[in-house]
Amino acid sequence: MSIWRLEVVTANDALDALYAFRYRIYVEEMARPQKYADHAKRRICDPLDDCGYNIVALDAAGQISGCVRVNLARDGALDYYSDLLGLKAVGAEHPATTSVCTRLMILPEHRGTTLATRLSCASFELGLNYGVVWNFLDCNDHLVGFFARMGYERTHTAIHEEYGRVNVMRLNIRDYSRLRATGSIFQKNLERYHRRQRPVDLLFAQPTFDRSCSPSRADDPCGESTRYAEAAIAGS
Repeated sequence: MSIWRLEVVTANDALDALYAFRYRIYVEEMARPQKYADHAKRRICDPLDDCGYNIVALDAAGQISGCVRVNLARDGALDYYSDLLGLKAVGAEHPATTSVCTRLMILPEHRGTTLATRLSCASFELGLNYGVVWNFLDCNDHLVGFFARMGYERTHTAIHEEYGRVNVMRLNIRDYSRLRATGSIFQKNLERYHRRQRPVDLLFAQPTFDRSCSPSRADDPCGESTRYAEAAIAGS
């Protein structure tokens, strides 16, 4: 049985390892066209990394087994996804309480394990901590069922600039009745959140500063973000 440590990475060396991991999955394994791929340095880093939360799963040797990224709409930089995913459809709750999940990918040897679910739960808890109500993502056809079982509803299809036709899905992460009705694994996360009546603290510290979108993440105190919004559980 594999055991992973989940962290939000902010240090430069950890981010470099993450960007190389993306290149390994998207380019070397899947041969997907990538707008932001740096083929000379064999890495993928895009503008959403400047203000996103990159969650990685590390194995016992400290190597990345999987990852996902969460971006809060209020931090900016989501203009493209605002239109693609229809973030404004939730009305006044956008942008203050909307988020987007992207770049969920898993090493081939860990696909079919619980890792994708664990990363999804980590992104869910991060959203609870940061006041998110609506989370949006996009995925290919074969992953619609995976996300539907977590409670996501499919709203429409769209054409992604890199991935073509995708299914847009969204979830009100605080709608307990829907989580219960769909048998979502997120039920337990939300129950624990309300039971404590304070932010989930298993992975993430509550922010105590005015966090703005900045190229530098070295001072982020949260040193601990299937294919969400653009990546899918790569190869699943």
